[in-house]
Amino acid sequence: MFNNFRRWLNGEFICTPCGKLFHLMSFGFGDTVCPRCYSGKPPLVRLDKTYILNRILANMTVRK
Repeated sequence: MFNNFRRWLNGEFICTPCGKLFHLMSFGFGDTVCPRCYSGKPPLVRLDKTYILNRILANMTVRK
């Protein structure tokens, strides 16, 4: 539990294609696509919705 909280505070995201660890300037953790692997089509950042603080963060984003 504390490990997930530390990851959430640090903004730890793992690149899905290459597996490299990234720290984004945001709260949350999950997977992303790094600048080298990004082709412009898939979503750039995906939060791990199994963690309660990530779900709260996802619900706070503005949706149009």
